[in-house]
Amino acid sequence: MSRAARAAMLALGAGAVAYGLWQLVVVAPSATRPLEASLWLAGVLVAHDAVLAPVAVLVGLAVSRALPRRAGRLFAGVALLAVTLI
Repeated sequence: MSRAARAAMLALGAGAVAYGLWQLVVVAPSATRPLEASLWLAGVLVAHDAVLAPVAVLVGLAVSRALPRRAGRLFAGVALLAVTLI
């Protein structure tokens, strides 16, 4: 991957984080209740890591193995990209 592509992805990620923090602090009604916002965020992270990520990996493995080799690789790449963006 080129340096320009990495720099672009880093800039997009940093922008998304900055936008999220701005939404949390300035826009969201939970900004005045930081404990509730922190608990919600922790819950979302636990739910993602404990439920969504393993399910996505298992479904991806099952589907990619059921497809022909080339299509399975393509599906695995697209699924990885989709899970990363969601």
